[in-house]
Parts: sequence; structure tokens; C-alpha cells
Amino acid sequence: MTVPRNPSAAALRAIDTALWIAGREERRLIARIEAKHSSANQRFQALVELAIFSRQIVTMLTGSAAELPVDSQ
Repeated sequence: MTVPRNPSAAALRAIDTALWIAGREERRLIARIEAKHSSANQRFQALVELAIFSRQIVTMLTGSAAELPVDSQ
């Protein structure tokens, strides 16, 4: 494994990739919820998965924010 020469650029690439994956997953679940051929059970399951996915994102973001130092301005 190589060490990136620019850690900030590597972090930004990782964040961009994570956001792209999150957006793709969200679109997939919403498409299943809105699909006319989906059964009520499939729509409900997709809605539950979307809620769990959203909760995980919020938990990760708030957990990360809690670890940041507080500005003393």
C-alpha cells in the first residue's frame, strides 16, 4: 500500500467516492419504492432499508463531528 503524497486530496477523493456510493444507493432504494411493479411488501422493505441507511449516514456524520475539536473563537 502506498502513502498518498497529498493526504488532503486523498481524503477528498474518499469523501467524493463515499458520497457517490451513498447517492447511488439512495436512488436505487427510491426507484424500488416508486416502481409500479413493486409489491407493497417490496416497497415497505425498501423504505425500511432507506431509513436504516439514512440513520447510518447521520450517525457516522454526527459521530465524526463529535470527534472534531471545538473552535475556541
